[in-house]
Amino acid sequence: MQILFVIIVFALLYFLRLLGLLSKDYRRDLIVFTFLMLIAFLFSLLAVLGVNLVDGSSKA
Repeated sequence: MQILFVIIVFALLYFLRLLGLLSKDYRRDLIVFTFLMLIAFLFSLLAVLGVNLVDGSSKA
């Protein structure tokens, strides 16, 4: 359930920002924003899955 929540929140945030960046024709900003959102999404997903982000080992 938490994984689904993270996916929905990131998708919603991304598409809301995407519309603004495309309407103003900020292509370079869109590339940087996409890259940073992808990194944030991956770290959030790993945290929800229980991966210890300090040393990479899992909790289980």
